[in-house]
Amino acid sequence: MQQIAVNCYVCGSAKDREFLQVVRRADDGSEGNYRVAECLVCGFWYANPRPTSDALIELYRKSFAYFRDDYEPISLEMPVLRGVLRDIQRFVPGGSLLEVGCGRGELLELARKAGFKVYGCDLQRSPSLDAGIAVHLGDMDSSGFADQSFDCIVMRNTLEHLFDPGKELRICHRLLKPAGFLYLKVPNGAYEHGWRCRAMLGKAHVFGPPWHLNYFTQATLQRLLQQKGFAVADWLIESPTRHPRPIRNVIQHTSFGVFRAARLLTFGTAFPKPLLTCIARKVPVAGAL
Repeated sequence: MQQIAVNCYVCGSAKDREFLQVVRRADDGSEGNYRVAECLVCGFWYANPRPTSDALIELYRKSFAYFRDDYEPISLEMPVLRGVLRDIQRFVPGGSLLEVGCGRGELLELARKAGFKVYGCDLQRSPSLDAGIAVHLGDMDSSGFADQSFDCIVMRNTLEHLFDPGKELRICHRLLKPAGFLYLKVPNGAYEHGWRCRAMLGKAHVFGPPWHLNYFTQATLQRLLQQKGFAVADWLIESPTRHPRPIRNVIQHTSFGVFRAARLLTFGTAFPKPLLTCIARKVPVAGAL
């Protein structure tokens, strides 16, 4: 797979050091050697060099990994999505909602039942997606959505996969109405690797270029959001999907119960964030982003 060198997507610096080497031997199109770099200026972790945007689109079009029910069974995922919708409705009670990386479309179906006018964007259409839900097949840049079309845009488990995360946030800013909100969830790089991930989530790290290209911490994600015209309105805790193995399920939900308690006790100012989940408000910006 062709790869190209890039600068840091948070601060723009070309100065980095190698943080991790990943060697993939797979038959799904992702085979190759990948270098994860650490920016020497802001500390952002990112795959550098990385597959070209066209190569990534082709990779995902060939793979149905994220559409299979055994990836995250619908019966186990639905309680999580109901919680996501409740968090969204605290800030956006209704209106138009776009989900980028909508997958099988369960969240869109829930939002539609709650009265939202829903749209999706993904590289392929899931066969289980309701035929009545409009989905743009392709990247955000080619969507053709009009400026200021949406009251809410949802990006869950998507930004870490994208070639240029800053560009995608710029597009989201343009597509949101002046009082619009972005619901965003990405893995926390600090918990995605090493003992913290094993202790709190019951599994080893999930670094995996070319599937994951961007590894955010709270500081780097917040900096990138601010640069692209967003102000974090609240950091959230998204419940984990129930695991079919009882012991692992207990570990996950006990950990997240502790996180919620810490959030309540500190009035939302300090709590562990193995997943960076926030809702961010669109703010005016001067000049180009």
